[in-house]
Amino acid sequence: MKFWVAAMMAGGVMGAASLPVRAECSNPDALGVSRVMPVSVADGPVGLASYKRTLALDDHEVVLTFDDGPIANRTPAVLKALERECVKATFFTVGVMAAAYPKLVQETAQAGHTIGTHTWSHRYLTQRRNRNAADFQIGGGLHAANVALGEEKAALSPFFRFPGLNHNKRLDAFVAENGLISVSVDIVGDDWLFITPDQVLQRTMARLEQKKKGIILLHDIQNRTVQMLPALLRQLKERGYRVVHIVPDETETRVALAKLGEPQSRSFQIAMARTRTKIAKLGAPDLAPVPGFIEPVEKAPSTRPLAERVASIEAAPAPRPVAFARVQAAPPPAP
Repeated sequence: MKFWVAAMMAGGVMGAASLPVRAECSNPDALGVSRVMPVSVADGPVGLASYKRTLALDDHEVVLTFDDGPIANRTPAVLKALERECVKATFFTVGVMAAAYPKLVQETAQAGHTIGTHTWSHRYLTQRRNRNAADFQIGGGLHAANVALGEEKAALSPFFRFPGLNHNKRLDAFVAENGLISVSVDIVGDDWLFITPDQVLQRTMARLEQKKKGIILLHDIQNRTVQMLPALLRQLKERGYRVVHIVPDETETRVALAKLGEPQSRSFQIAMARTRTKIAKLGAPDLAPVPGFIEPVEKAPSTRPLAERVASIEAAPAPRPVAFARVQAAPPPAP
């Protein structure tokens, strides 16, 4: 990913031209990546499921995206399937999941994939009118991914996806004002529904054959997706589809991080302190439980000295866990 960022910065205007694909695939029969597309916040919002425009893809070009992870066992299996076919994708991580599994976030980045964000705890923001809720959820998701990435921060992007694709003009304006690009989808496989892996495959390919190109939505937390992904990649190749890898401008990512300051709520800071501890111990496996989240009531900034506040965070008991079982997106309108 660092290679692409450097090449992009040297190449000038974002989105003006695709970048050459680096030859690093050892599988001569792999689907691979046909081109790398730099995407700027000025290009958004995109995705025909939510907006009137999408990425400038050619016929039979697709962008693969995965939401809601990472999660143990399933995200690694998705990464392995993509690696076998030398394919790069964009992963829209949920903040609490990134905080729970920083090693998986880093492994995703190290494999050359792009990291987007999907809020802190997958809240449907259209149900919350308080601006502070959007600030916390969107900013928290971005900063949690930034912390989880550790030394792999070049993979972080200003690409943002609304949970359930639920958005409105107010939220779209908030995203744009804070230096992010809303990336919706063009094609869904319904992998969040209780259907079989083969049904996910058939629905995805049927809708793709109708549109001939587009941004595909999948979920790396779903076992049915893990099971059907190798077959999907094979069918894409057999039917002449080509994968495009979208990448960010690292400068735009830094702008978004600055505009959306890291949440200072006690719960968030405790979570980040624990994530940093995990990163410092990456020789050990990630902890199995996925922490849930209860959104805190925002309080005025503390006036206590920094050292005292850090000490109190380190000594604080663990927050009560909340089940995080149903983070699947609500079905968008039928394509």
